Amino acid sequence: MGPFGQDQVMGMLSGGLVASTDLAWCQGVADWQPLHTLLGLPPPPPVVAASSVTTASTVSTTPPSTAAQPTSPTGVGGWLTFFCVGLTILGPLVVLGSIANTWSEAKPAFVSFPAIKAAIIWESAGSIVLLIYGFIVGCIVWSGSPQGRTIARRYLLIRFFGFVGIEVFALFLLRDIPASAFSEVVLQMVIAIAQNAIAFLIWWFYFKKSKRVSNTYGEG
Repeated sequence: MGPFGQDQVMGMLSGGLVASTDLAWCQGVADWQPLHTLLGLPPPPPVVAASSVTTASTVSTTPPSTAAQPTSPTGVGGWLTFFCVGLTILGPLVVLGSIANTWSEAKPAFVSFPAIKAAIIWESAGSIVLLIYGFIVGCIVWSGSPQGRTIARRYLLIRFFGFVGIEVFALFLLRDIPASAFSEVVLQMVIAIAQNAIAFLIWWFYFKKSKRVSNTYGEG
């Protein structure tokens, strides 16, 4: 190709159209020579051997900023996400449905036993308060708050002992109903408290032992 003037060749070098190692010829030169020789430019840096490039890239494939990151799961995911979904979506649906069902079944007895109505109102109000508290906690944990584990474990304690307190006071309100009905209510409350205790222990030990929780919030 050519002929080209020196300025044209320098522009081609700058634009990457030719390399300084490409061979060229001009009048007064006996043979083809690299462009950098003809133009009086410094020679290009030596090419690193392929084996050296491979070794270097192998050694430094992991950036320093990520080399120390844990390989096990981290962040809000897995069972931690299920915990948040339970507090913000599933829990409200179950609790509100249970309140509506209990009120519907017990309503015929309100006239004969006013204490039942008082107890159900008390239980419903307490459940709604715990429900709202749980919804707030679920949103905070789900948002990735650095205090997520502390907030969740505090909620578990307040939720369990609050539920027990609500049930015990409701039982006190029902002390004047017939003995047979009172025994049935006591049995149902014992079952409900046992179920809540099991759920409390499962989530308590999850936040204590889970690798995801440890990686996300640190060793607690």
